[in-house]
Amino acid sequence: MDWYHCKLEVMEKVKESGLEYTAFRNGQLINYWAHGSPHLKAVEEGLAGMGFAFVVDVGNETAEIPGTGDQKVTFTRTQDVGAFVAAAVGLEKWEEEMGMGGETTTYNKVVRKVKEMGRKMEVTYRSRDREDGGRKFYLQAMLAVAKGEGEIKMRLNELVPEIKLWGVDKFLGIWWGNEGSGEK
Repeated sequence: MDWYHCKLEVMEKVKESGLEYTAFRNGQLINYWAHGSPHLKAVEEGLAGMGFAFVVDVGNETAEIPGTGDQKVTFTRTQDVGAFVAAAVGLEKWEEEMGMGGETTTYNKVVRKVKEMGRKMEVTYRSRDREDGGRKFYLQAMLAVAKGEGEIKMRLNELVPEIKLWGVDKFLGIWWGNEGSGEK
């Protein structure tokens, strides 16, 4: 993806410096899915700064799924990313890459879960074709998933098992289901 090349350059320079470093990998952030939720804390806590829906728009009952929808994708809540990064500071040694995730599943399974919650979903599948323009980042991220590049090796989950993560079911249940009012 175009926006990722600058990160690779920085990581190469850090590697050359001899400093200890890690590249945190978290996959797709699920907080986008709280967009449009009727719960009072959806904007503050559910979205956690994410101002629009990404791929799955539960509020508008649409999904624009990359590829076939059967490619594996790792999903993580932004709050869980923060907990892992804070915990990683206390680790003895950092690995070159440390991934984390709440759950690895497919977009088709996410849409199925949303439908099981009683919502209708209009689903569009996007091929691997690439487009330019204002949606370039969005389309490149979707293209990466369609190529099967959405799954993260969740090494931090193994190194810091005490962090209690939210998966797809819990996140959707809190913000769109009947599991509460969006409170933990």
